[in-house]
Amino acid sequence: MQSLREPGPIAVLLYAKQPDIALRMGELLTSHGMAVTTAVTVSELQAAAGIGRFDVAATYTAGIQTIRQITALPVVNIDAFVFQNATRADDMKAASRFDTAAFIKRLFDVASPKKTRRSPTEDEARTVLIDPKGPAW
Repeated sequence: MQSLREPGPIAVLLYAKQPDIALRMGELLTSHGMAVTTAVTVSELQAAAGIGRFDVAATYTAGIQTIRQITALPVVNIDAFVFQNATRADDMKAASRFDTAAFIKRLFDVASPKKTRRSPTEDEARTVLIDPKGPAW
């Protein structure tokens, strides 16, 4: 049975091989109330995985397999939230934009897949799990 997250910030393990991008992503996640541990090398990722309790990992497509080999965390792919803007004929390369709101929402959704609520008709100590997708039927 999957245990429910304890109250508090979502703990994110961020794996980005470029230090400047790791810094910016870490600042972004922290500004949204998440606790972030950043790794830019495989050895840093292994060390962080060994000492931390994380809810979710975030990385680029190239890092997904590495995270899956080292941890059992659910992974959110940063690349899935980068979109190419239409290019003009005089532009040399396409500009891209990052959908920050969708990325943050996805991290919260993946880190907290089930919500809890107290049933007013049941004993106070009993917790009812609610699947956000609705009933299975």
